[in-house]
Amino acid sequence: MPCLSLIPPPPPHAQFGVGFYSAFLVADRVTVQSRGCEGDDDKQWVWEAQAGSHQYKVYEDVEGGSGDTALARGTRVTLHLKEDAAELADPVRLARLIKQYSQFISFPIKLYSMKKEPVKVVDDEATKRKQEAEDKKAQEKGEEAKKVDPVLKTDYKEVWDWRVENENKPIWTRSPKVRRRWWCGGAEVAMGRARGRRRRGPWRTTQCWGACMCGCRT
Repeated sequence: MPCLSLIPPPPPHAQFGVGFYSAFLVADRVTVQSRGCEGDDDKQWVWEAQAGSHQYKVYEDVEGGSGDTALARGTRVTLHLKEDAAELADPVRLARLIKQYSQFISFPIKLYSMKKEPVKVVDDEATKRKQEAEDKKAQEKGEEAKKVDPVLKTDYKEVWDWRVENENKPIWTRSPKVRRRWWCGGAEVAMGRARGRRRRGPWRTTQCWGACMCGCRT
């Protein structure tokens, strides 16, 4: 097949895996900004492609290579979502997907999301009522009214920040006691359902058969 020799191999910066190209299922355009951590080249580069296109562009990131958008090093992947995939920009939806599929990844996955934090603020209405009661009490006694301390109430403010979503450690990195309890509990429930007897309530669980997955031989 001589025609294959006419097709040059893709350059290293254009070689991505199937998992990366699946981003075009939800994005019209994908932009990859990258800056190396070694060498004398301090330039920031961009790889960009449109969904449905067989072409891509690679160019120096002149605008994004400086200022707040500049990378110290590493890579930033930006998905320009399709209209029917806008729900994937919802922080709640993203957090649920991360916990479902990436909970035990050791590398921290951070999500820029909103969290409501309690703060103490002055309750103007309650402070006004308290001052009126103090004024009335001082007037009855013929004394000069004193200024009361402000009444505080708890309010909540929205704080946006980067938060780690995969804080749980993988089961194989936990202590042996925790691993044994986890494996035994899972095997006990599974085997109890398989051979349990029906009583007044749910299926009755039994102990593990022989050597369970943790080797405790219960």
